[in-house]
Amino acid sequence: MRKAAPNLMGETALAMTRRSTIPAAIGFGLLYLAHLNSVLAYGAGTCNQGDAGRLWGAALSMILALSGLVLLIRARPSRIAYLAALPLVPVMVWQGVFAARLFSNYFAYGMSACATLDGAAGYGMDGSEWAYAFLWVGLSIIVPAGLAIAILRALGASRASHESGRSGSNEAAR
Repeated sequence: MRKAAPNLMGETALAMTRRSTIPAAIGFGLLYLAHLNSVLAYGAGTCNQGDAGRLWGAALSMILALSGLVLLIRARPSRIAYLAALPLVPVMVWQGVFAARLFSNYFAYGMSACATLDGAAGYGMDGSEWAYAFLWVGLSIIVPAGLAIAILRALGASRASHESGRSGSNEAAR
């Protein structure tokens, strides 16, 4: 029976898998919390007297998502683990659509955030519409981009380990 080849730090593939499982699970958990928070920031609350302060919830979502992405990028879970992110795709699409609406309604049409949220005219400006617009656009761009980077990094790591395993078996055959 062939012994598992250690990596540069002397760890076997099994040890590396165990080391990356917990940070990856926490990373995915933080991504789920970030997306849940963004849905709540959008839907939970009313625009009392034109105050759309609930949209500041995207700031917490950004912090949670960035923390989760950092853990995923550093942990390099297996390619199959990224299937856990599939349920987040519809929420990411919704965030992008809402961010585009919020951004265009404010900058192109001069609509308040509450008018965008509730679809009714007559709300005054909150005064923070520009910040909401940039925050939500940032959230809808950074999270999918960070997830793509994490997936590409995992694909590169698995391809490199696959190729090193192939070259090791070629040397053993000689």
